[in-house]
Amino acid sequence: MLAVLSESPEGRMRVSELAGRLQWERSRLSHHVVRMEKRDLVSRLGCADDGRGAFVRVTAAGQAAIERAAPAHVRAVRRLVFDSLTADEVTLLGEIFQRLRSRAAEADVGADAP
Repeated sequence: MLAVLSESPEGRMRVSELAGRLQWERSRLSHHVVRMEKRDLVSRLGCADDGRGAFVRVTAAGQAAIERAAPAHVRAVRRLVFDSLTADEVTLLGEIFQRLRSRAAEADVGADAP
């Protein structure tokens, strides 16, 4: 959640958009936000345009937490995934992931249809 929020404009997203990006049910997201609010990692903001809507925003403490975690995360991914692959395999993996992202995007479009 922190990674998604930290990469979004102004460090915030509508609750429904965040739930969609994470592929979480809104109730799961709500419970998680409560726990993260208690740790001062995120905050909820009302939406001026829509009284029923809300934003989730990464706080300064949340941004600091993601910045502290990022280098170790990158090292772990490199060690566990990429260090065991050849350059050709990394290229192939990128092609596979791109195909899967395209397929997932097509599925998301069709998911809204009746």
